[in-house]
Amino acid sequence: MRATMTGVCLSGVLAVCGQAMAQDATFEPLGFSGAGSFFIGSRANAVSPDGSTTVGGDDTDLGTRASYWPTSTLFPELLFSPAGDFAYGTATGVSEDGEVIIGWLSTTRDGSFIRLATVWNDFGLGVELDALPEAMRRESLFTTVNDVSNDGAVAVGASMNARANLQPVTWDTSTGEVSPLSLLPGRTGGSARFISGDGSIIIGQQSGGGAGSFVRWVDGVPQEVSFDLPAGFEDFSIGCVSPDGTVAGGVAFPIMFDPIMNPMRAAIWREGSGITLLDTLPGGDPGMEDVVNAISANGQFAVGRVGVGSGAGPFSAGIWFEDGSVRLLSDWLVDEYGLFEVEGWRGLLEATGISDDGRVIVGFGINPFGIKEGWKVTLPSTVCTVDLDEDGALTVFDFLLFQNLFDDQDPRADIDGDGQFTIFDFLTFQTLFDAGCP
Repeated sequence: MRATMTGVCLSGVLAVCGQAMAQDATFEPLGFSGAGSFFIGSRANAVSPDGSTTVGGDDTDLGTRASYWPTSTLFPELLFSPAGDFAYGTATGVSEDGEVIIGWLSTTRDGSFIRLATVWNDFGLGVELDALPEAMRRESLFTTVNDVSNDGAVAVGASMNARANLQPVTWDTSTGEVSPLSLLPGRTGGSARFISGDGSIIIGQQSGGGAGSFVRWVDGVPQEVSFDLPAGFEDFSIGCVSPDGTVAGGVAFPIMFDPIMNPMRAAIWREGSGITLLDTLPGGDPGMEDVVNAISANGQFAVGRVGVGSGAGPFSAGIWFEDGSVRLLSDWLVDEYGLFEVEGWRGLLEATGISDDGRVIVGFGINPFGIKEGWKVTLPSTVCTVDLDEDGALTVFDFLLFQNLFDDQDPRADIDGDGQFTIFDFLTFQTLFDAGCP
């Protein structure tokens, strides 16, 4: 795509124009809260669909504390127990705008050690998510929350029921009220694992009945998901789902399992096309299987870990592409984006989350000082910044629309990204317009 109007980048704003045009990728260590004097570290578990907020855990002397990283900080903010008692745990999911966070806390109640599903609204003290009536505890497990809708209104997971079986449930995140999800005939329990961005599709697993375990609820109605497994495999366990619920990543289990000769394999399920085994990297520990943790929209990227050591552990962060091929994430970042900062780390151990558009990837690894630390990678945008009317061509109408947006102080007119509306936005727009879009 080429522009039909010329522009210049004047002396004094060359750095601004160059920065805006380059759209460099970045690698950011996420740091620690400092609450631990000896045992310190951090781990990123997930990123919001828009890539703005990262959630996870911060290591302290008394255990891991649930935490989050908003865009404005490079250090974690701690999340606290709604009951005011000390509890350790971790945050595992976050809404689109970053204002609803889910996770779990472990604490001692009435002499028993218990794990509780929790939601934090607007970064407050949070709400403990209710268990089903007459729920029976089994060891420390009581409730577990797995995912939250984009608007933060509905969370999904599981609660123990009166028979001490896990029952798939949903929660109203504003009140913590629990509602059971229906089971298919003959099933005895299960768990709701993921919810689509709009909340209409829930995906999980159900046990019992001697049938396949992959189930999804569409508008609350359970449906068994049938699929053809590759030859030699007998089951598929879900590990993650794309935002629209049409692609699932997980692990395929071989009929004759052997950790060396016939191991479990990372796999992708696509609606309408069944399950495909994903590539693995040579030279890995045969007892360390690959794991897919998160998928971007339409399954463009999948991230997780591959069983190839990096010097810091027996596995490393990996990224899979639509054709099923895989690369070490660190190698891909260096080769494609020149992010040599990752080479200073002793290893990127695992990628745990990815934004819907695939531009933000989070995870954890071992930093140059030998400490476990969360990290965040932001890739360049593929959106043409100056094609404001999104018609696929750069014309005078884009220039006129920019002027109107600038007058209204619309964020789309802050082309240089400095949070202000100045002459530099005009100059940067002109330069980008002249350069054209791919």
